Amino acid sequence: MPKQPVITSAFRLWLFFLLRNDRVWAMLTEEERANLLEANREHNTFREDYFDPTKYGGGQGVGSEDDRRTIPAGAWLGEFLDRYQPRRVIEVGPGAGYFTRMLIEHPSVEELDAIDINPYFLEHISEYLSESGPSRLRFSSYCGDFQDVEIEPADAVILMNALHHIPNREDFFDFLEKRVRPGGFVFFFDPSHYLPRVRQLIGKLLSPGYVRGKTSGEWPTGTHHFCTLGEFRRLVRRSGKFRLISHRYDAAWRFLPVRVLNRLARVLGVPEDHYLRRTALQRLLSQKIMVVLERI
Repeated sequence: MPKQPVITSAFRLWLFFLLRNDRVWAMLTEEERANLLEANREHNTFREDYFDPTKYGGGQGVGSEDDRRTIPAGAWLGEFLDRYQPRRVIEVGPGAGYFTRMLIEHPSVEELDAIDINPYFLEHISEYLSESGPSRLRFSSYCGDFQDVEIEPADAVILMNALHHIPNREDFFDFLEKRVRPGGFVFFFDPSHYLPRVRQLIGKLLSPGYVRGKTSGEWPTGTHHFCTLGEFRRLVRRSGKFRLISHRYDAAWRFLPVRVLNRLARVLGVPEDHYLRRTALQRLLSQKIMVVLERI
C-alpha cells in the first residue's frame, strides 16, 4: 500500500467516506488523488483471492454453472443484451468472469475485449475460453489501467460491479466517449451509495481505532466509492456525449414500504423500468443500482 495515507485529517476522512464519489474527488489534492489511485491499484491486485481467481467471490467465476438470470444483476444484463444485441463488446473489470460468461454465451456477441488491472483474472478467463469458449467468439484481453488501453470502439461497454473501483470517473467517461461508437451503449451495475451504505460506513468510522488507523496509514484505504444516480447524471451532463436511458434499483426489500411498492407493481403488471419500481424511496434504500447510457 502507499507509504502515505490517502487522508490525514479525521474530519476530511469522514467527508471522504460519506460524500458521493464526485464530491470526494473534487475535494482531494493532487497528492491525495495520486495516493488513492495507487491504493486502488494495489488493493485490486495484491490480495489472496485476486492471486487465485477460483477463490474470488466465494468461488463464483466464469466456470460457474448457475443461472445468472435468477438474480437482478444477471436478469438486467440479460435483458440489456437481448434488447440491444451488441456484436462487439468491451468489458471493463471482469474479475473472475462470473458475468463474462453471459457475454461469452450470448448469440449476438462475436467480439469481446476484456480490460482489467489484474492479470490473474484475465488469464483465468482466457484459460476457460481456450477449453470451453465458442468458436465464433474473438476474445482479447488488456491488462492495465483503462487510460493506457488503445482499443477499437464497441457496440457496448459493460461494467459489472467495477465502477466503484474507479475514483477518477470524469477520466473514465472521457475513455467511454472514445470507446463506444455513436448509437452504442454502456451498461453499469454497481453497489449504490445511499442509506444502507451510509449507515454501514458510519458504523465503521465510529468503531474504536478506525479513524486513527486510516489517517495514520496503518490501515490501507482501498477505492470503494459506491455509485449514485446523481453522479451518473452529472457525468452525463459534463460529457455531452451520452444520454441516460434507463436506471433501476435493487432496494432493501426487508423494508415494508418497499415491499408494498413492489407488490403493487407486480399486481399492476408494470415493467421493471416503471416509476413504481424506482421511486425516491427505493433509491434511498437501495443497495445496488443499474444504469444504461446511450452514446449520441
